[in-house]
Amino acid sequence: MNTVDKTDPSVRETVTSDQIRQGHTTEAVIDTDRTQPIHQTIRTEPVHDTIRTSPVTPASERADPRVRETARLIASDKVEGTAVRNSAGDKVGTIERVMIDKRSGKVAYAVMTFGGFLGMGQDYVTLPWHVLRYSEDLDAYELNVTADQLRGAPRFGGTWDNDISRDWERDIHSYYGVDPYW
Repeated sequence: MNTVDKTDPSVRETVTSDQIRQGHTTEAVIDTDRTQPIHQTIRTEPVHDTIRTSPVTPASERADPRVRETARLIASDKVEGTAVRNSAGDKVGTIERVMIDKRSGKVAYAVMTFGGFLGMGQDYVTLPWHVLRYSEDLDAYELNVTADQLRGAPRFGGTWDNDISRDWERDIHSYYGVDPYW
């Protein structure tokens, strides 16, 4: 009996050629980010005298909804609640929402709370996403504007679902001195 051994060192099960010929299904445990194991079912089926297995996407390319952060990407639910600090490390606010342009897929804005105490008296400000930079040193998004600039920022007085206009968007980008996302 021949043994087909998967070359990926994170696969912890060996599939025999007899199992493959009989069309067995095997479950492999694959560690996608080397911290959280996931289970993947690999279906195998015989094709004449050759062995064909379902393609297994490399761990680096697999979309796993449980992965919330990689070296370059972060899930929106992990951004929400993240501190916003100035370069000195002082907390400026907290990201409440991330707004994504439905058509382009680009992150357009972050809605940030600031001011207040224990959630009382806090205010909301919409920031063009480009004014924020993630800082590993601060473990926060960095925003270098003054409290007066935040208080003086254009406010959005309508409802998010229908009242966003390009004029308002141009004003907010102009206020912070960044190019529009579109």
